[in-house]
Amino acid sequence: MLLTIAIVQTLAATTPAAAGAQDQSRLDACIASIETDASAAYESAMAWARDERAREARWCAAQALVKLERLEEAARRFDALGADRGWSEDNRLDAYSQAGNTWLLANNGAKAKASFDHAVRMSESHPDALIDRARAYAMLRDWPRAEEDLSTALDARADDPLALMLRATVRMHRSAFDLALKDAEDAARLDPRNVDVLVVVGQAREAKRTGVAP
Repeated sequence: MLLTIAIVQTLAATTPAAAGAQDQSRLDACIASIETDASAAYESAMAWARDERAREARWCAAQALVKLERLEEAARRFDALGADRGWSEDNRLDAYSQAGNTWLLANNGAKAKASFDHAVRMSESHPDALIDRARAYAMLRDWPRAEEDLSTALDARADDPLALMLRATVRMHRSAFDLALKDAEDAARLDPRNVDVLVVVGQAREAKRTGVAP
């Protein structure tokens, strides 16, 4: 459950900066049309891509594929956009982030980690990229590296409830129950209405009591 927190919202919310006002307007319309008819939006984006070779069209097509649950195909397209050195670095970073999150939705932790590796290198260890990669490590059950990324992210942004909640979960799997409970309670202090955070607090208390990770 924790692996997919905010992935869908992230995929829906992030769009690249278009080259010009006309492209931006067309991209916005294309993204909006995905909610109404993802198949039609995909076909329209592909026609746009064929006619004008617009990267924004390829982005919209990949976004439509996510909605259509063609996740591996979508992730590969986002990775390709990330590798496109003709695009701005910010857009390439967003594309790798989208790719990684889509690979997570497709339950492929190894490919998600590879996409997030690019994002971490390009973002100079920005907390969001590290938190993303930690979720890929967690899917791979590589708890030490997941904890390392989350701790580095929290060094840069201490009051991040998502990072604290994820690190609490990771620490439970490392049998560091006291530290896990502290992280969970700190996350609850920062985000007291978040049901997912409260669930992790309960899990951490139970894990400390029983000595067994959930």
